Amino acid sequence: AQLMLQLQQNPNDIALKEQIRALDLLARKAYFTHQWQIKTGSYLLFAFVLVSLLAFKYMNSLRARWPDLNESPQADDTWEKRLLARKYLMFGGLGLFVIAFVFGLLSVRDWNRIGFPRSSGKEQAGNFPSLEEIRDNWPGFRGPEGIGVAYHTDVPIEWDGESGKNILWKIPISHPGFNSPIIWGKKIFLSGADRKTKVVYSIDADTGDIIWQKELNDILGTPSRR
Repeated sequence: AQLMLQLQQNPNDIALKEQIRALDLLARKAYFTHQWQIKTGSYLLFAFVLVSLLAFKYMNSLRARWPDLNESPQADDTWEKRLLARKYLMFGGLGLFVIAFVFGLLSVRDWNRIGFPRSSGKEQAGNFPSLEEIRDNWPGFRGPEGIGVAYHTDVPIEWDGESGKNILWKIPISHPGFNSPIIWGKKIFLSGADRKTKVVYSIDADTGDIIWQKELNDILGTPSRR
């Protein structure tokens, strides 16, 4: 929600749009995974109840005995007990199925916790970069279109970290950042993370100064810490 407010204030911020798209993708993956787990659990629960009913019925059928002719005849309430037991099993199984079904419906409400508005299908993304603009930058891993081709012809192809050859600047970051940076215009975006938190950095491409850094905690779908 905070990112959407920032986007309303800065509608031309391309980096912010990419950040929102990335978080939206994570949220959608977590949502549909959760939905699949709920549906699968409901089917398994229904199958378990059905198998249990059949098993109880089979067990009851094995308990039939011939009457003892040496005993005096007494009122036989076996059928009443069996009927009552079947009613309990039927209502119990139905209750479990209804509970599973209700939990499946309630899981839809998790979508509202994600914090992203649903698309009506009529809205169009505004100010989306053209193909030429995308090729003029480095929007992700393996560059534009993900094909590992750089369209710039005035960039160095050799570097040396020890001597500083073709290296404009070096800066430390607060968290390990083993990832593929994004270059857009005069800004570089990269991330760093450790066991406690995740951080996204925006860096000035000319000077190496950190423009801003943002901690990303409690992201939906993040693996649990061990």
